[in-house]
Amino acid sequence: MSEHLPQQSLLDWLRPDTGFQTDIALVSTYSASAGVLASLLISLAGFEDDPSDAGSRATRVKFAKSVLQLKGRVAIAMQAGRLFCPRRGGKAVALLDRFIKDMPYDERVKGGQSWHPKCAIVRYSDGKSSSGKWRLWLGSRNLTRDTSWDLGLSLDGYEIDSDAMDGMRIPSIASMAKKLAAEAGQSERWQDPLKKLRNVQWEVPRGLVVEEISLMLPQDADRDFPPCPPGVRRVIAVAPFLDVMTPKRVGTWGDDAERILVSTGTELNRTSKGKADYFEDNGFSFVGDFPAVAEEGEQDAIDIDEAGIDPQTSSGLHAKFLWAEHARGATMWLGSPNFTGRAWKKNAEIFARLSIESRGSAKAATAIKEGVESFVLMAPEFAALPAKTNDDLDDPLELARNEVAAFLMNASQKLSPDWDSVEIQSPEMPHPTNERIVLKVGSLADDPSQMIEWQRGSRSVRFRPHNPLAASHLIRVALECKGIPSVTWLQSIPIQGLQQDKRDKLLLRQYLSDDQLLAWIYQALTGNSEGAEGGPWDDDDPHTSANWRSRKRKGLAPTLEDMLRAWLKNRSAFDQIDEIIEIFECGGQADGGSPIVSFKASLALIKQTLNEPTAQ
Repeated sequence: MSEHLPQQSLLDWLRPDTGFQTDIALVSTYSASAGVLASLLISLAGFEDDPSDAGSRATRVKFAKSVLQLKGRVAIAMQAGRLFCPRRGGKAVALLDRFIKDMPYDERVKGGQSWHPKCAIVRYSDGKSSSGKWRLWLGSRNLTRDTSWDLGLSLDGYEIDSDAMDGMRIPSIASMAKKLAAEAGQSERWQDPLKKLRNVQWEVPRGLVVEEISLMLPQDADRDFPPCPPGVRRVIAVAPFLDVMTPKRVGTWGDDAERILVSTGTELNRTSKGKADYFEDNGFSFVGDFPAVAEEGEQDAIDIDEAGIDPQTSSGLHAKFLWAEHARGATMWLGSPNFTGRAWKKNAEIFARLSIESRGSAKAATAIKEGVESFVLMAPEFAALPAKTNDDLDDPLELARNEVAAFLMNASQKLSPDWDSVEIQSPEMPHPTNERIVLKVGSLADDPSQMIEWQRGSRSVRFRPHNPLAASHLIRVALECKGIPSVTWLQSIPIQGLQQDKRDKLLLRQYLSDDQLLAWIYQALTGNSEGAEGGPWDDDDPHTSANWRSRKRKGLAPTLEDMLRAWLKNRSAFDQIDEIIEIFECGGQADGGSPIVSFKASLALIKQTLNEPTAQ
């Protein structure tokens, strides 16, 4: 969150340790950038992808490996209509549809609901033991390229008690994971992992005691804003979005308590309506003002989604926490909820309740308190500006996005037998109420300029993708209005009867060159990471990476010695190689002069000699 508190890259932290692989993962976010979701998969597969450093970009081969390795293992739950379009790499992003679970929460109306939890629960295994290790993260961060101040909690867990240093059981983690899996349609897949999760010993950072991990769902009857602890002396409330009533509740905590509120200037001005003494009158001795960010399923605050900021690149305050010093010590609530009634009463949200424990770890507890205090000191004091009307804040395209996203939650795609055309059918008219706004749709892998208009008065639209092999449940959706920058996102609309495994092979054959497939085979045999892996994963053309400055060297065709050594030491590698050869041969694109053809013949000869069945 700041230089005064420990920092870490979420994707780096989720990457398996050496010798381990991701066994199963369930991730949740409100919004996401398609490129970040791809980087998440690459990290969970054990690779590195740093878009800011060309030398640390994941290659095309590593992306393909990640997709095949993690299919059936990873699910990403997110709010429908909040997946931001990639600037490039549509062909690769089309493959992400099997991992994304759009949560059909209706954000259209005042009083609506959003899917808002930000968390990840992952099990890792090493192939040598039946026992695994776990990682849990929860906090305020979306899976976007946003560089705002965020705050989260990360824990390592172990199924063998002796592997955990000062471990403790936290039963509420398994309860949270069970609810999350059910909401994301993953209950069956998580039956066995949940049995293991219930007995995990968690390593909790010194100075903290995890009292509760809670996933709040709209149907939960007893959910509410946290109660005031007895004997409160000091309160710090931090959130980028507010409503009128929730800060007032915090302003009553403790008879003579010091109360501090930190938010964004946008929210503070809207809430105070320009009154200079508004927050003082409501019990706060200091109010801090940070820059605003894009978000976030909080339209109740101003009847719209936060507008005018690119949620993929914005920076400012995005952390959400409540800190209370009281008679028994200190308590901290952190997670995804903003300080709104909608967050604590209606949205799906996740939070952790932590006690700051000094006994046996006074230095660590002090460091946590000092970190929170240092963050507050970074906030300039708020000065109210003249009140603005709601007309100054309304963005018709953001309102329309919520409408269209809700309509398309029940839509479906129908793919022609030859995959040459797609028809999207909606049970109700999907157009926004504002008739000045034009709705367009198109294939994810096509250029945005090739999107077509969905005519008003029609419940269906048909178009011809320029790349039929990139058939995907993810569809590009755009809203345009004269004089206003357009809004574009990806939405999951299921294709009836799509054979995803077939689609994956066809698209990967188009995505990877023969050199890159050969490098993949060589790596599977030898365990080395050499070969022509191609350029960055989000480069759509497999043949444009010849001048990429971080390319791997070419010409590493597997030798007979490589094949025999792998046959003796790593027989399972040939299952992966059979799948790579299937990719090479699918779609009738196999080149008879390719070294992969020679490799397949050699492999068949080895299997025949050793009386093993050969791939047909």
